[in-house]
Amino acid sequence: MAGFLTPITEWTIRAVVVMSLCAHLVLTLFANVRRRQRSGVRTAVLWSAYQVADWAAPFVLSNLSLGSTSAEQQLVAFWLPFLLTHLGGPDNITAYSFEDNKISLRQAISTLLRFQGVSFAIYRQYKVVTSKGALFWASAAVVAVGVAKYVERVRALRSADFGNIRSARDERSPKTSIQSHGRRGEELDDDQALFVAHQLLRITKGAFADYSVKVQAFKDDNINNLEEMFSYKSGWGNMCKVVEMELSLMYDILYTKAAMIHTWGGYLIRVVSPVATGTMMVLFWFHRKDGQRRADVTITYILLMVSFLLDVRWLLGAIASTWAYAFFHARPAGWLHHEIFCSGRWHRFRRAMVSLDPGQLIFRSGRGSYRLWSGAIGQYNLFDECTHGTTSLCRRLVTWVASEDTWIEHRYSTRCKLGKPCINTSRSIRKLLFDQIQKTLSEAYPRHDKKREKEEEEKKKKGEARPVGAWAPEEADDRGARRYLLDKALGFVPEFQELVLILHVATDVFLVITSNDWQFSHTEEVCKEAIQATSNYMAFLAAARPDMLPGLNLRSLYNETREALLKIWQNGSRRSSSKHSLACTLQSMEKKNRTRSNLGSKSELQDRSFILSEGVIIAEVLLAMLSSPYPVRNIRALLGVDPNGEGDGQDWKDRDSKWRQRILFLIKLLIPGLGNNGTRGRGPYRMEQLLELLLESWVRMLINVSTRCSGDSHARQLGRGCELTTIVWILGEHASILGVSRT
Repeated sequence: MAGFLTPITEWTIRAVVVMSLCAHLVLTLFANVRRRQRSGVRTAVLWSAYQVADWAAPFVLSNLSLGSTSAEQQLVAFWLPFLLTHLGGPDNITAYSFEDNKISLRQAISTLLRFQGVSFAIYRQYKVVTSKGALFWASAAVVAVGVAKYVERVRALRSADFGNIRSARDERSPKTSIQSHGRRGEELDDDQALFVAHQLLRITKGAFADYSVKVQAFKDDNINNLEEMFSYKSGWGNMCKVVEMELSLMYDILYTKAAMIHTWGGYLIRVVSPVATGTMMVLFWFHRKDGQRRADVTITYILLMVSFLLDVRWLLGAIASTWAYAFFHARPAGWLHHEIFCSGRWHRFRRAMVSLDPGQLIFRSGRGSYRLWSGAIGQYNLFDECTHGTTSLCRRLVTWVASEDTWIEHRYSTRCKLGKPCINTSRSIRKLLFDQIQKTLSEAYPRHDKKREKEEEEKKKKGEARPVGAWAPEEADDRGARRYLLDKALGFVPEFQELVLILHVATDVFLVITSNDWQFSHTEEVCKEAIQATSNYMAFLAAARPDMLPGLNLRSLYNETREALLKIWQNGSRRSSSKHSLACTLQSMEKKNRTRSNLGSKSELQDRSFILSEGVIIAEVLLAMLSSPYPVRNIRALLGVDPNGEGDGQDWKDRDSKWRQRILFLIKLLIPGLGNNGTRGRGPYRMEQLLELLLESWVRMLINVSTRCSGDSHARQLGRGCELTTIVWILGEHASILGVSRT
């Protein structure tokens, strides 16, 4: 008989229905893992659940629609509403990857085609229930809610596309009202930072969707409130926390239904859904179940109970969300708005709901800290990779199933926690690194204090020009102009992926050589760890995520450098298996041709890899700074002076002029502060000075990478635990509008 379902098929359908429910629950519980974690068991489980949920519900619907027996038709009547809800997905996840938003138009068309099968299933349900009683109408209401949630998911995917975000912005929107949160000069707590993030979210949305945010969008009194929050001792910390919260809200827009939930239609769906499901559950309890299999009845009860609990959870979560506060704050509704949001009742309700959130039990964190960045960054070091073995069984399996990139991502993506204290000190790498970021950004976007502003106003009245390079908010309306100010302050050129590898090699050689015979102080040790962490992080981006670096994708350059270094270690330094031995081998190979008659020829190391050769030369320049007794006025003088009086400097001076010009260019480009020390007088550099110059150089490169990376690449990383470069990028966007207090 056509359309007849065999017992095996019936049990298969039951199993798939249970799988669909389990996948739905896993997505509900673990979807927020992606805010803070990019790999691991929970992420793998989440990915599997997403795939099952995308397949299970359509499979069951297509098979149930073909059933011909009364029992099969009853399954359609009772399971159809829940399968439609599963198609719509949980509120806390729509897209697993950013590419899902890119193909949202195709998914919308697929939804229309899929609704043909759904409509046929609904029609079969209408025919089978002869007594159109209360249970039927309750089921029909749940079906309508399921269809609405399915459409809502598709619309959320469409609205998360940057083109739609850009076209949907309202140029005539009311100016942002920035309220004061906390006392003047005090650090914002998590909830206060989250409320401010909602009010400044347009800056982050404009950065991702690539449209300008006018400074006039903030009233004069708003700017004053912002200066209170982002000034004084805690101002930079407040800005960093607000930016992390904004990125978490941007994650909501791109990867959840937040944009659709917090509308009048979204709230209506969440109010109706638990009412309809609860009514259906009560009516089904009293409904006669003659002819129904016990397994089907049990599955139906489970579906009803779980769906009702989830509907209640989504309703309470929507009400307790700060998105709801921002929505109603922008649309005050008279006494109701005042009674709920201004009286403190909503805040007490939110604290109660958040404390009961299963996500808090998973992350074991405070009320809002689950939205903050975890502080984990990838760490990849070329020297460690070569000296600590590269042929493990796990690596072979991963590269056989996936690729080398997947292995690097899996092993090195969370190697460093910036918030942890450094060795023998209470200071953290994060504090030192972000202080340096603040210092660098303040050079491009300094915020004038009140006293200086008054002085400038007096000068303006007298007709005196404003100092060159001073920053003013009214001049920062164009994002291109603001970026030019930063580029000018940093002095970088667009293409520099090879510069990352050159400076990484130079940093490693310098730190390895000095660590072997230098006693670092506590301050120098912290700076050294910050330099190493930033250098390894940038190398991780070059190795695993070249799309996060601007310019051409030079993956082949990284692979060639790694292979050359590995061969050098295997041939000359393998016995000791130490980074120091490898660094010394590189030094000796670079010096090998300097004593020959043809001083313009390539060195042995340069024949192997120009990245390694130039990195070692820059490291030798830094090492020479620690021992040279001569006054160092510029880098050209250093290359022409013999630091040790043994002829090496003369060799450097006589080598090919183009080669010397490139070395000079690289040093001035990568470590510009090294050539600005002409007034020091005689004597070598102190180690602390060189470490500060290296950290400053890496921070400049980090900022440049952040600002020149594409918005799509940043968006992809939001769904994978966020990225340090994304945080630095949005900090720069805020600094260009609000300015940065100098340290």
